[in-house]
Amino acid sequence: MNRDIPGRSFFVAAYLILTIGFLTVHFTRVESFSAVVGPVTVKGRSSVGTTLSPPQIRRIRLNVNGLELGFRKNQRAFLITDDGIRHPLSVTDWNADDDSVRIVFSNDTAFEMTADPHGTGLRLIPSVPTTVPPVRSIELPFEPEGGTEMTVTADRPGTLEIRDGDREYIAELPADSRWDPGSRRLNLVVLDKADPILTIADDRRGAGLTAEEWIDQGNGPAGSAYERAVEDWIGVVRAGWESRIDPRSGLWTDASGNPRWSDELASALLADAVSAGSLPSRLQDVLSAADRSPTTIGWLPSPYLGNIVNQNRVHSQELRTTARSAAAALQDGTARPAGEGLLTALVDSGYDAEAAALTDLARREPEDGAAGTDVIDRIAVLHDAVELGLDDESDAAVRRALFDGWIVPRIFWV
Repeated sequence: MNRDIPGRSFFVAAYLILTIGFLTVHFTRVESFSAVVGPVTVKGRSSVGTTLSPPQIRRIRLNVNGLELGFRKNQRAFLITDDGIRHPLSVTDWNADDDSVRIVFSNDTAFEMTADPHGTGLRLIPSVPTTVPPVRSIELPFEPEGGTEMTVTADRPGTLEIRDGDREYIAELPADSRWDPGSRRLNLVVLDKADPILTIADDRRGAGLTAEEWIDQGNGPAGSAYERAVEDWIGVVRAGWESRIDPRSGLWTDASGNPRWSDELASALLADAVSAGSLPSRLQDVLSAADRSPTTIGWLPSPYLGNIVNQNRVHSQELRTTARSAAAALQDGTARPAGEGLLTALVDSGYDAEAAALTDLARREPEDGAAGTDVIDRIAVLHDAVELGLDDESDAAVRRALFDGWIVPRIFWV
């Protein structure tokens, strides 16, 4: 005789509900990600992937120069084919390197935002599939954030004027493209366009003065204005440090959004904390991060974190290795001025002839199109030469020529 066990139905139902609830929570857990690439900030949330379910990007937001491109379920991008049909797109992936961010959509569609390493310029480069009928345009949510103003100008067709505080920019659209201020959506036309790229550039050059010309006028800012600007900048930097902390690992995120330990950032945080009188609380935060990545801590923050004797021994070995590599490169003609500290490493390691050769190399005129970092490295080497007594009477003029001829023209227009 079969007899129902009292309460069995209840326990079975409860078990099923708990199982479904567990699976729902398990497969819908989300995590945050972020990255900073030049002037571009990337933030978003994605589901946590499992063996049964790959991670899915729930939302992603790019902020730059007071502008925002944000994508989520109810704020999508669209492909518009030549027959007028709008095809919704979902974000499937994203990646970043030193100067660009790439957003990948469904339907073989993507765009890349590239920052100019020498200025404030940006380019948004769309990539669309080959279809029948062909893709006419890609539509993106594109809007000003906060107090930023963006207007369509009648006297400059195909451009948007952007005012972000005291900064002004111009966005130049591909031919036939437009931004709708009502829907706050950008329609980039790609059909039959050789170069369908959105460019955003600093518009302060309208007055026609380079930085050098402006300085020569003698109208520099008052001391109080300069100090206020520096304080504002320090506040922004401190906020940037805070925004890079990954809440799960306690480490700082790099340009690709991966949490990792940074000797440079740890040292900067602690040095700033000393000047701000907040070392005890800040030190505890950094020590907590250090505990999560003990094998990657280097020499630079050791005066704050301890173990300076052992770290100094390791650092000395690293300097000797660097000096040997630089000496070999100088001997075979493949060396380049590599910036602050290299000249000192050569001298301290007994490579006097190679140190002199590196100083001579830094004095040479950079090649056309040389990166700003290359010019700054040359100036750094010549600065170290003064400290080490390796300079000659012409070096001051060389440093001035490098700064005036290569650095100042790239700083800004006013």
